[in-house]
Amino acid sequence: MIDLNRAERKAIWVAAVLVTGGLAGRGLLSPAPTEVTWDSSPVQAMATEVAGAIDEQRRASRPIASGEKIDVNTAPEVELRRLPGVGPSLARAIVAERDRAPISSAQDLQRVRGIGPARAETLEPLLDFAPGGEAGWASAVAPGLQPALRPGGRCPPGTVDPNSADAGQLEELPGVGPAIAVRIIEYRDRHGPFRSAEDLQGVSGIGPKTLEKMAGQLCAG
Repeated sequence: MIDLNRAERKAIWVAAVLVTGGLAGRGLLSPAPTEVTWDSSPVQAMATEVAGAIDEQRRASRPIASGEKIDVNTAPEVELRRLPGVGPSLARAIVAERDRAPISSAQDLQRVRGIGPARAETLEPLLDFAPGGEAGWASAVAPGLQPALRPGGRCPPGTVDPNSADAGQLEELPGVGPAIAVRIIEYRDRHGPFRSAEDLQGVSGIGPKTLEKMAGQLCAG
């Protein structure tokens, strides 16, 4: 069972009330119809929004693997929420502080409101403090991911960079059709760049099997 936070549960409840109320209102106010028609687009939009919230919560709840580190200077908020004791508000505070100046140590982390010495000490082993994210995606690549040449390198022929590819290029990946290509673009716009091939599983419709098929054709530009 997916564990949703209070805001997400409230959003789902409000959406359900609005849909139910709207349907009831249509039935009460409309004259007896000979043929019932219903525009499902608002409900589909709500369903998409709810699915996005569930995907985000699932992503934020994914345990940190042994030896894995999160880059405190480049990770999107949803990745920062995987850290113990870091919720949405603290993740936003970390992003706001690093935007002012890079966080290069556990001591720098204490600049963030809500993080004291004890919490900074707990988080330090789980964080990569590389300034400006120099390690980038390559520091967390999953097996089969082909890193691009650096600096200013290009992806090898036959590979696709999911952080810069357009929808047509993404559709060249195995298991990626027009709908999933759009979701990849929407996900990276919302959460920031993918830092590993595994991150793509945060996109609805991409699971372990699909990722396994495409991994050899991914690169980090």
